[in-house]
This record gives sequence, structure tokens and C-alpha cells, in this order.
Amino acid sequence: MGDQLHEKLRYKLKLLFDADQFMDDLQFDILEEDNSIMELSGQLAGAYCMDQNYILDVEVVALNSMDNVSHIELVDLTLVCKPAIGAQQTDLSPYQSNSAGCTKSRWIVNESQNIDILDEDNSLESPSGPLQMTATTFTLADPFVLSSAGSWEIAGYLSAKLTQNVPAPGQPAGPVCRVYVFDPIVVVRGGGGTQ
Repeated sequence: MGDQLHEKLRYKLKLLFDADQFMDDLQFDILEEDNSIMELSGQLAGAYCMDQNYILDVEVVALNSMDNVSHIELVDLTLVCKPAIGAQQTDLSPYQSNSAGCTKSRWIVNESQNIDILDEDNSLESPSGPLQMTATTFTLADPFVLSSAGSWEIAGYLSAKLTQNVPAPGQPAGPVCRVYVFDPIVVVRGGGGTQ
């Protein structure tokens, strides 16, 4: 019974990037049962509100046209927390009381899928046809446990190595290192409601 309950208490941090993108920003959302948990109104509008003792799974979707990049390797994910402005709490992060930072590096690579990317009008009708991409999904093998209640600003850093089909002029052969970033505001509620 305890294992079944533990399995239900889960959130998913979903991150997405395109291997060809120039910018280092990740698209991100935090979901519960495929629904975003971002507060849309009220005092916590724009924050992701979660409950204490839940598990935070991490899923990364890497899009790739295969024109420039032949292989994607995720190195690690680092989360660095700082208490939100005005927050008075005793723990340095929602997942560790004694450290503001945590790095995890064990990834499960799921099967890649070929997908068609829709244009701005959500249709596949374009002069050149639909954009064909490969989507590779990675799941963090060791998820985060939200053990502390409070409010944090989180800076997330996803390190990756991209193997290019043909190195750019002047660049050495071999993987290119990239660091992608995201920065949600997270509120972890304790048993008595929002902290």
C-alpha cells in the first residue's frame, strides 16, 4: 500500500531543447498528471506550487533535425536554489536542507521518435512541407524528493554534449559542449498550506 501511494505523489519537470538552437534557454514546465501546476493568478501567480514529500521526476526532450547533430548525450542536471525574496526558512533547498545546489547525472535514454513539427498556424501545410525532427526523451534515473517546505528561486543548468555531423569551420572534430538554462520559481507547501 505504501509503495502505491508513494508512486502517486509525483510531479514531472519537463525540459525541451532543439539541438540546432543558438540560444541556451530551455523550454520548461512542471506537470502533475500532464497538467501544468503554474499558478495563473493570485499572490503566487507565475510560481510552480508543489506539495512537500512529493517526488520530482525530470524528463528532457531533445529535438534534432539530424542535419547538423548526429548524437546527443546529457551529462548532468544541476539545480541551484536561493530563498525567494522575503522567504524565511531554515532549509537551503526543497530537496536538501544543507546545500543550495544538487547535481544529478544518471539518465535513462528512451527510444527516439520521428515527429512532424507544426508551423505557427498549427498545420502541416507549408511551401517546404512539414519539418521532420527526431525527438529523443531522457529520464533522470534518480529523481528529486521535495522534503522541505518553503519558497525558492531555482536556477537550472542542463549540460549536454552534441556530436556534429560536420564540425563548423575552425572547430575541432568531436562533441560540442552546451549548457542550457531555466529558472522557475517554486513554492513547496507543507502540511499547513503555502509557506
